[in-house]
Amino acid sequence: MPIETPYVVALATDPERGQGAAARNLLERFLGADVVVAQAQDRIRQALGLARDANLRPLLGNDLVVARTRFGLVGAWVVKDEAALREILRSRVANTTGWAVHVDGPLLVAGEPGALRLARATQARHAGMTRRLFEERLRGLPADSLVRVEANAALIPPAQSSKFAWVRSLTRVAMTIRADARGLHARLRAATRPNAVDDLPLAPGATPPTPLERTNGATAGIRDLRHVIRFALNALKTSDPGTYRRYDLARRGLKLLRRGDIDRDVIDQLGGTATVWTPDLRTFTITAPVADPGRMAKALNGLRPLMGRLLSAAGLPGARYGVTGSTFVVTTDPASSLARLAAGSPGRIGALTGALTGVVRGRTLGQALIDRLGLPPIASIALGALGDTTFAVRTARAGVEASADLSIRQ
Repeated sequence: MPIETPYVVALATDPERGQGAAARNLLERFLGADVVVAQAQDRIRQALGLARDANLRPLLGNDLVVARTRFGLVGAWVVKDEAALREILRSRVANTTGWAVHVDGPLLVAGEPGALRLARATQARHAGMTRRLFEERLRGLPADSLVRVEANAALIPPAQSSKFAWVRSLTRVAMTIRADARGLHARLRAATRPNAVDDLPLAPGATPPTPLERTNGATAGIRDLRHVIRFALNALKTSDPGTYRRYDLARRGLKLLRRGDIDRDVIDQLGGTATVWTPDLRTFTITAPVADPGRMAKALNGLRPLMGRLLSAAGLPGARYGVTGSTFVVTTDPASSLARLAAGSPGRIGALTGALTGVVRGRTLGQALIDRLGLPPIASIALGALGDTTFAVRTARAGVEASADLSIRQ
């Protein structure tokens, strides 16, 4: 693998020991898991041009490593049983994927032709990424993990073409996914260029938000919504200058006519915890406490002709909004009253820290997978082992740290 590449992924493959065994034990808690495994094996056989009855199990044991190069994807794998590999390769059929395959003893390398040639040349020059370098770039994250990812955001085109300067400032990214008896645990760390940008997407620090408690759907708490709004408005200058210009003119006009100050009467009142809640991942509601509801309502009325475009730019087209009691509410729910959506008691989500914390209930996640994959309703039985997923994000001037934990029931 090249020393510098958009990303390198190492996947544990031993189903009898370590992380591979832990992942297999989790997978076996789902009804029909054997069908999913068989389909995955079929895709691997197809990519390598192998016969459908080729037995891959004797090959398992060492990490499978995959990288994105400037010529496409390439994967390398030192198999456990060289004789079994030779036997399997004798059964190769016509390769319709366009991938090329190279075998050197127990080493199997496969990928797009240009990427495979680069991998072989890199190996011949002893110039590629070493295990030590790979592990050094992942230092601080769990070394014993099912999946380990190391990336260079500076080489990833979508990151460098982002409208957000903060995203473009990202450099090294490292992520691991670890399996244990409780479920899967992802950890991510991303660094930014020193002093590259002052505009963070979330308020810095580990202090956790206290969102309104919800027992269904998905809930996230955001500490200091003012920070997020100002970040979004700065991004709007680049992504939609016309909408931002109209907003700025309206803001200045309201202030000039003494009908409200958007900065003081709206944004500055949103320094507490905002709650983002969806019961079904289709409709969304954002609530936030305010100190002076009357001032906010007056200022919002002055922005009414422009609010539709601002909400669309925020990903909430057609949303209703208003102030009820001492709470500001924005929702795409067409029926529920704003007062009902604002009800609830604030509280932390577990022991999570950071400016953003959240939880997705297992039933909601299962239904989302069914809808996304077009599965029949009975698939909910097979996905019954899915538990809740919790997540947290913490930002700082040096970068961002994030975690996600998916519980899987026995």
